[in-house]
Amino acid sequence: MEEYVLFSPVGFNDPVGLKVKDTKEIIGRDGAMLHIVRCKKPKKVYLYLTKDTKELSDLDNRYEKAIHYVYPECIVEKIDTDIESPHSFDKKMSIINELQRIAEENKNAKILVNITSGTPQMNIQLAMATLIDTKRYEAVQVPFKTATGKNLKEGPYIELGVDAILKENLDNDPTVFKERCETPKLMIMRKPMIQAQILSLIENYNYDGASSLLKYEEEQGNKTLFSETVIKLLEHGKYRQNLSYNKAKEIAKELGKEKELLYANLSKAELPLFEYLSTMEIKCKRNELNDFMVRLEVFIVDYEFLLLEKLSGKKRENFLKENGKFDIKKISICMLTDEKDMQLLSNKGETEKLVKKLEWFIKKSVKIKKFSIDGKYPNSIALTALLDYYTSEEGIEKIIPSMKNKIPLSSILLEVKQWVNVKNLRNDVAHTITDITEDTIEEKYGGTVEELVESLKTNLLLIPNTHHLCSDDFDIYGKLNNMIKRELKEERKI
Repeated sequence: MEEYVLFSPVGFNDPVGLKVKDTKEIIGRDGAMLHIVRCKKPKKVYLYLTKDTKELSDLDNRYEKAIHYVYPECIVEKIDTDIESPHSFDKKMSIINELQRIAEENKNAKILVNITSGTPQMNIQLAMATLIDTKRYEAVQVPFKTATGKNLKEGPYIELGVDAILKENLDNDPTVFKERCETPKLMIMRKPMIQAQILSLIENYNYDGASSLLKYEEEQGNKTLFSETVIKLLEHGKYRQNLSYNKAKEIAKELGKEKELLYANLSKAELPLFEYLSTMEIKCKRNELNDFMVRLEVFIVDYEFLLLEKLSGKKRENFLKENGKFDIKKISICMLTDEKDMQLLSNKGETEKLVKKLEWFIKKSVKIKKFSIDGKYPNSIALTALLDYYTSEEGIEKIIPSMKNKIPLSSILLEVKQWVNVKNLRNDVAHTITDITEDTIEEKYGGTVEELVESLKTNLLLIPNTHHLCSDDFDIYGKLNNMIKRELKEERKI
């Protein structure tokens, strides 16, 4: 059997509610506090007394007497306050503090909270407090039902005495007694607050946080608070943002929203770049520019590999075979952009050393982990040199015929070199405690962060097989947010 403690304010219908019939007969039934004690048998009752109800308690000890009349084993603790305006919200912050204290003192018990006795303001505050943790707290309301007639307050208690009123209480009679305790569906009060939290979280693209919020509600026993569609859309956003595309895709199919949520007709090589760039744009919108810079290098490398694959018809691991057709020396010289390096070209011996060094660098950099003994990742500088090679007379001849007029390589390369210039800020982020700002990026790029992101989008769309898409198609999370908002709006109508 679950162990209970009761937290209860008291009102003028406590401990026994009295009414007088036209025949002058006084009828008494359990007030809310006493009825909860009779039905739930709490091990302890905490009585929250205002200045007025404390005076009544001091007068005849009516509340404690009534509790022990129906349940002698119960422990009673009175919480005396000096509240003179129980109808004021501002004067009753202590009621919530006391409730939290009681929960701490009784960690293994369910806290029953009487939301009928006391003033309406007390009842509202306590009802809202129980919504914080519906596993720990249980709100209880008790309708007061007896013969119609005029409510009586102090008269009978003075004239008849507490003992007589308790003895004549109709709820003592098993043939009359009927439990009236009700657990109201207060989640209707919580739902608008949670909706507001969800909207705030998705505005910041925090689908993981919104999903965790609903998971917490489910753990509290509120699984049906929101529709399955809202839950699934939030999960889709969480998985997609974490680049778990297959899981996100399954949810989109389950909801019948593939057309609205998924990119159409992209290859396995192209799709990750679109997904990755969408998450990079979110980093910018959140002003998480340090994270954006770390991701920029990854994007550039994968974008350049995709271009090289399209141009050469070769897989990325085959670009620099020992017996390959590329002129490593010429490619290496393409990389000499530093003024010191350029000066070394005038000395033949130094040039040979420099080219040899660059050959090693390119061969090492261009291999990806699973094809490389030393496990090094590719490098955007080396890949940019390879792209540059394809703009030379010799390189143009090695572009496969079907791609020669489909990729505007020279204009793409100009943008890529600007990206590479910006991504050099990544070293600051990776190796020092540095704050990357919009001004820092603008100084390196020559344009705003938004313009940089737009450049990434525009040039990704220049790759063959992506021409059916446009810049607006990258706004998958904006579309997702609109869907979630529509679903929440529909739920408000129910």
